[in-house]
Amino acid sequence: MNTRNIPALVMLTAGLVASIVMFWMHYDLYTMSWVLLLVFAVFYVLGCVIRLMLDKFGMQQEKKEAQQQEDAAAQETGQQEEKQQSEDGAVIEKQ
Repeated sequence: MNTRNIPALVMLTAGLVASIVMFWMHYDLYTMSWVLLLVFAVFYVLGCVIRLMLDKFGMQQEKKEAQQQEDAAAQETGQQEEKQQSEDGAVIEKQ
């Protein structure tokens, strides 16, 4: 899963919302700049936390899928061995 862009998207979305609200509330430019800088910093960190959580969850899902594939392959191999053993036993019994 590609989660590389999540912190930037979260930060820019929050910045856009904050800019619109501050413009609508008639903030002066100096205050608006500092608040926007703070919003960018906070939401970038929040985006990084979200990214780490999604990466961790994705790794757990990949491990589960790999384990399921290994189990399915082991079952299939075991069934093939059982068939081969039963065929070998049938051949031995016929002689």
